[in-house]
Amino acid sequence: MASSNPFAGQGVSEKLTRDNYLLWLSQVLPPLRGARMMDFLDATKMPPEEISVDQGGDKGHVKEPNPAFDVWLCTDQHVLSFLLNTLSKEILVPMIGLNSAAEVWLAIKTMFAAQNKTRISNLRVALAKTRKEGMTTPAYFTKMKGLADELAAEGRPIEDEELVEYLLAGLDDQYNPLFVAIGVNGGKNLSTNDLYAHVMAYDHRMELLMDVGGGSSSINAAFRGRGGSRMPVSSCSHYCTLDNVKRILRYVSGTVKLGLTFKRSLSTLVSAFSDADWAGCVDDRRSTGGFAVYFGPNLISWSARKQATVSRSSTEAEYKSLANATAEVIWIESLLGELGIQRKEISCLWCDNMGATYLSANPIFHARTKHIEIDFHFVRERVANKQLEIRFIPSSDQVADGFTKALPARQFEEFKHNLNLKKAVIEEGC
Repeated sequence: MASSNPFAGQGVSEKLTRDNYLLWLSQVLPPLRGARMMDFLDATKMPPEEISVDQGGDKGHVKEPNPAFDVWLCTDQHVLSFLLNTLSKEILVPMIGLNSAAEVWLAIKTMFAAQNKTRISNLRVALAKTRKEGMTTPAYFTKMKGLADELAAEGRPIEDEELVEYLLAGLDDQYNPLFVAIGVNGGKNLSTNDLYAHVMAYDHRMELLMDVGGGSSSINAAFRGRGGSRMPVSSCSHYCTLDNVKRILRYVSGTVKLGLTFKRSLSTLVSAFSDADWAGCVDDRRSTGGFAVYFGPNLISWSARKQATVSRSSTEAEYKSLANATAEVIWIESLLGELGIQRKEISCLWCDNMGATYLSANPIFHARTKHIEIDFHFVRERVANKQLEIRFIPSSDQVADGFTKALPARQFEEFKHNLNLKKAVIEEGC
């Protein structure tokens, strides 16, 4: 009895042409594997004898049709029919005269073998020649990882260490200080995700330095005795009216003796607070993101700046700010490691947006989040690897709130208190 067709009702959306071999392969392999028919493609399921010979009985040797061959032939023709139905006309014509699934499969692989070798060579050349230059860090890493993924799809995957070498080779000379830091910290064991975090943190700190005209980092700025956050120059144009200038001068005059206080603590927990003001700029509707990073109870790093692109939702704005805070946390962890500080606690990042919090742990996206750049999802990888913990915090308790928006007087005083900003006591003779 002929077996039922295991491929009934199954097809592919894209038939095989000269240009879509990998796409076609990704469509036909799952149903073939699901039906356990791969043996018919690589000829490991050899056909039984078509005629069986019965050596018993009074009549001597009797030749009869072999039922096992009929079963094999029926299944093989089902597989052959499925393959032929997935081919375009230009690929189907050379298959005329081939009678088994294994013959058609071998012919297809032979047809695209030379093309695959050329493509593999071109992909490796592209990996070696691609330079970051004017690309953003997310765009550069996405392009390089895409080339590596294409190599893997061609059956020539590269190790993570080799991809890191390609990535480092494509960075500009401005990253030489980062190369030195990576070498000191053991760059041989660096993964692509770690390198991405280092480069993002380096870019972010360089942007902060440019925003203050070549000044020092946020940690060094703490010793200048200023309690206000740093607003990027590019986003201050519409604030620079005479009244606002007077307010700024009065605030600076009244906070000359205000500075950060540091407490002795045995805690080695790195915690951060991330916040964003969605579409807060009335000029270009870009969002303002900010974060504060603590080592134990002490504030050691912070940022307040406009985001580089317009966000289409509050979740996207919050997630971008979350990613920037994560990059800074990774940089702080690296610095602590270089200083020989042993840490057992997992770093914690607090966010007041429920959607961004869920997005960091849940790989399933809904319509509002499909447009978020995939480069920022290294946050979710850190969470999955138990290297970072994302927690929700109510907006009323958000420490970084003052970095992204103006606050009423009472909330602003609480904001300064949470940052450990107090009047410095200067002893006589110092």
